Amino acid sequence: MLTPKTAVILDFETCSFDGAVCEVAVIAADTGQILLDTLINPCAPISGEAQRVHGISDADTAGAPTFPQLLPHLERVCRGRVCITYNAAFDHGRVVFEADRWRLHTPLTDYERWDCAMVERSTWLGLRWRYRRLGGTHRALGDVQATRALLLDMAGPAIAESAAA
Repeated sequence: MLTPKTAVILDFETCSFDGAVCEVAVIAADTGQILLDTLINPCAPISGEAQRVHGISDADTAGAPTFPQLLPHLERVCRGRVCITYNAAFDHGRVVFEADRWRLHTPLTDYERWDCAMVERSTWLGLRWRYRRLGGTHRALGDVQATRALLLDMAGPAIAESAAA
């Protein structure tokens, strides 16, 4: 996944555990280059619990683009690449939720394009229990950067050094 132009790492923050998205970040898996980092106007209230986790408020997202407005850019930065997230079931589920909610067609709903770093981490650690906390910042950009650091760690020192160069 760290081969040039093979994958992106993405993360969504949401209004509630299973709610609309209010932030997205995407980085290139090979270089860590930021491809997208933006708030999204969820057109729904952000719960107090979600605000305590990620710190994003309704006022923060008021002037941001909506998911339908942002989708062409998101598709463009992900085009032709595997989408890696820390918890693919959750983040892919958010894309499906938004596509259904807004009646959008997007190739990003195809789960075959997604890979789960949390499952890979559990396998790497030899654990059967796959639900492990990432330890990121609970903001989309911080979480994709933490996921990339995890991938580099799992890839080993030689890969990590060449990817950092």
